[in-house]
Amino acid sequence: MSTDSNDSDGPVFNSQKYGTVKKDPTDPTKHIVSEYGSSLSTTAGATIPVRTQAGGRAQGFMPHFIDGSDAMANKGMIVSFQHVPSDENVHFKGFITAFNETYNCDWQSETVFGRADPIHMFKNTQREITLAFNVPAASESEAFENLGRVQRLITFLYPSYVNPGNAITISNSPLVRLKVMNILAARPQFGDPSQSSQNSNSDYAAGTFENLVHDGAGSSWDADGNSSNSGGLLGIIKNVSVNHNLDNPDHGVFEINKGTILPKMIEVNLTFSAIHEHPLGWSSDGDSQKFQNQLFPYGINDSVDAAQTINNSQPNISDLTLANKAARQQLTENLDRLADEVDQIEQDVANAEARYAGAFGKARFNRDKKRLAKGKASPYQESAVRGKITSDITDATNTMYAAIGSESRVTNVDVGRSYEMDDLSQFLDS
Repeated sequence: MSTDSNDSDGPVFNSQKYGTVKKDPTDPTKHIVSEYGSSLSTTAGATIPVRTQAGGRAQGFMPHFIDGSDAMANKGMIVSFQHVPSDENVHFKGFITAFNETYNCDWQSETVFGRADPIHMFKNTQREITLAFNVPAASESEAFENLGRVQRLITFLYPSYVNPGNAITISNSPLVRLKVMNILAARPQFGDPSQSSQNSNSDYAAGTFENLVHDGAGSSWDADGNSSNSGGLLGIIKNVSVNHNLDNPDHGVFEINKGTILPKMIEVNLTFSAIHEHPLGWSSDGDSQKFQNQLFPYGINDSVDAAQTINNSQPNISDLTLANKAARQQLTENLDRLADEVDQIEQDVANAEARYAGAFGKARFNRDKKRLAKGKASPYQESAVRGKITSDITDATNTMYAAIGSESRVTNVDVGRSYEMDDLSQFLDS
């Protein structure tokens, strides 16, 4: 196998990369590395034929050992990890023994007096992947590299520091991109995948059956919707378990020197929690709704329109990039609006506590309500009234929950976000 560089051609797997181990002809108690292509036997600098076990004769060079799994891995049947802070990669042959995805929907359930069923409030959906794969070795050379690959994967679990000597300030968390062929990869924000292509040199619409047959999974999409060979799903590795099978008689080890062994079979198990870089959910599309990312999560596009547009002209990749950036901007603006809304609610409650404290607070509150009803209240008075009503509803709701024995509680932010200013008119005379 080759080193895991960041070359666009990707890794090249070769089980004889480091050569083979054989006994030193000058000292049978020692071993040496015989590079691929070296002479089998020489006499005065000339090679001599050596009889093989099958009766044939090999002359000049040792027979080439071929591992069929190398060919499959070189076709892209691999599991890839990319360490985001360093941009380093490590690739494993795709001997997958387990690949499970779990989509956990988090709901907050509230039991309300008088209702047979609780009220469910949706919070989020989290995606977690459980992956297990074997790392077998067909030669001492491959066993050496396999151990190095697992070693590199383990280093991806640790953060980056500003000053490694003191290790006191973390500069980057150990985010990782995971790619399992075409099954697990980053999916760009394609609202209309029928108008896009996964390969800029192809006329096939992205994610269609024709596209997968024609282009394969050799080209993926990075977080910005650009074609690249990384294309892994961003996330965090929550845990890694490594079994070297040193005690398993079915596998064993290569003994390459005194006190030096290389495992023949390494088993790796890990849990990966996804971090999606684009909004996921349904949005209005005329009179119906449409999922925001049409290629999530497996990159499959089975729409009729996509099949009809296969022969259309290829899309402008820059347009897709702009669409991705626009989607990100929209998400950022929504988060900013939510933060402003929470700040305003907290300010309203603070104004109410300041204005209506003391012996004459209730009378002042009643006057402010009247001025607000007549449209003569100042912005400060309006904010204070809104904050007072918000905190009163919060207290009343929590008192009701306590009376019925419920552990549920609400906050001022929960209540404040439930009412617009126009809705407060129903509380002005209460």
